Amino acid sequence: MTKEENRVRCLNYREMNREKMREYDIKRSKLRTEQSPERECVWCGNMFKSYRKGQTHCSKSCNAKHINTGRIQPRSAVEFNVLCRQNHPHTGKFETNKHAKHWLIIDPRGCKYEFDNIEHFVRNNTQLFESDDADNDPSLAAHQLRRLRPDRKHRINSWKGWTWNFTTHNP
Repeated sequence: MTKEENRVRCLNYREMNREKMREYDIKRSKLRTEQSPERECVWCGNMFKSYRKGQTHCSKSCNAKHINTGRIQPRSAVEFNVLCRQNHPHTGKFETNKHAKHWLIIDPRGCKYEFDNIEHFVRNNTQLFESDDADNDPSLAAHQLRRLRPDRKHRINSWKGWTWNFTTHNP
């Protein structure tokens, strides 16, 4: 076999392989489109068929927008996530919040209070505090009351007559 014949044979072989690969790719893409599930684009909300397992965007442009904005979701999705967090019993403004601790405090009149969430207590009992402490921003009063806890590093003994109740608690 001459060099020229060998070269022609190689070219024919390559072209034949290319044609087989094209046919294979077409079959594979048809199979993928038939089996791919419908998903919702996390950026624009349009429904699309996903071709990859972790595909979350309907197009390259939606993906680029999502990446270019510092991974910030569109306003509607952000609002939805915030609403979910606010209404969840472990993350919302409830007595059952995951960061809530057990409290035993005495107010300036000598009344004892026992509760599990300082922010919730101050928000719901603003009448117990002076008007400038809890009406404008309840978190300021809650911050000062937090400093009464015995387990705090920079603990104070009292704040405007409020003190920690050191009696033992048996739940």
